[in-house]
Amino acid sequence: MRYAVFFARIAGVLGVLAIVVLSLVPGSQRPHTWLPGKAEHFVAYCGTASALALGFPAAACRIAAASCLAFLAGAMEVLQRSVHGRHAAFSDALVSALGGVFGVVIGAILYAAAARAYKNSSTPRVG
Repeated sequence: MRYAVFFARIAGVLGVLAIVVLSLVPGSQRPHTWLPGKAEHFVAYCGTASALALGFPAAACRIAAASCLAFLAGAMEVLQRSVHGRHAAFSDALVSALGGVFGVVIGAILYAAAARAYKNSSTPRVG
């Protein structure tokens, strides 16, 4: 379980870095997926938040992760105003923040399930 937490922390930090880089590249250089823009925002923040919630399982850390990702979403939208070919939208920041909150919830559920499974698998059975 310890290694899973370690790798989740790395994935969470890499997710934040990817969000920052991809949010601030000029529009012509940004990679596009088949998803609509708002779905891209939601998925990116949800995945990052899930990784952070798995990597930092304390409740206070999860609240901090959701709060920081919501702040990051707003900051990235404000900074995009100065990037050629990009535009800022409050709705994009809102969808990103919601993705972050949803991701923290998913990460908390996954962590609880994994911890329960780990506990059950390492408990000696008498019988």
